[in-house]
Amino acid sequence: MSTYQRRFVGAEQPPRHLTEFDVEQFFRLLPDDIVAIRDRFRADRRLGPALQLVFMRAAGRPLDRFAAAPKNLLRHLSVELNLSNTSIASLRSIYARRATLYDHQKWARTHADLDFPDAAETAKLQIALAEFAKDAASVPDAFKPLIAAAGPFPEALDRLRAFDTAGKLAERIEALETIVAGLPKDITVTLDPTERHGFEYQTWLGFSLFAAGASG
Repeated sequence: MSTYQRRFVGAEQPPRHLTEFDVEQFFRLLPDDIVAIRDRFRADRRLGPALQLVFMRAAGRPLDRFAAAPKNLLRHLSVELNLSNTSIASLRSIYARRATLYDHQKWARTHADLDFPDAAETAKLQIALAEFAKDAASVPDAFKPLIAAAGPFPEALDRLRAFDTAGKLAERIEALETIVAGLPKDITVTLDPTERHGFEYQTWLGFSLFAAGASG
């Protein structure tokens, strides 16, 4: 797994800003999640457990602090749950009772099928999460444009071209365009320039395939 893919692991709260690509890839609700949330919680309490669930999957830990949350993440979850757009202030109000916060966290852990570690395992996990978070927070400046370029293929390619002022990536950009041009038009393609490890033998190109209703 690349540093880009695990950069939210160990975070104590969501970043203040997320790209739409980040929201879709790392913080989206699955159809079963939406059904479970609607069945378990009344409408004015659904955003909290939804945020707990997607954050727990991305970060590997519950969300305890609500200083800020990206507006596009709150908007995305509200749309998925058919709620009126909800602000972080309303979440703070909901969680004025710590018992409500703990109930939502417990539900999210159970729904996500996450085990409860014992004290020794918790200590090891906290150390590992801290290391992951440190790695994710110390991305070299030269690498940041590549992270920013990740996303849906047409927009990602435009950002990659803008970054490649010296033309060093021109050949590979052209090769990527050729590959994507040969794909069926109904396939959605995203590009992650930060993924450097293709397959087991380190070729320059790697890919993942996703299909609705498929796993494995």
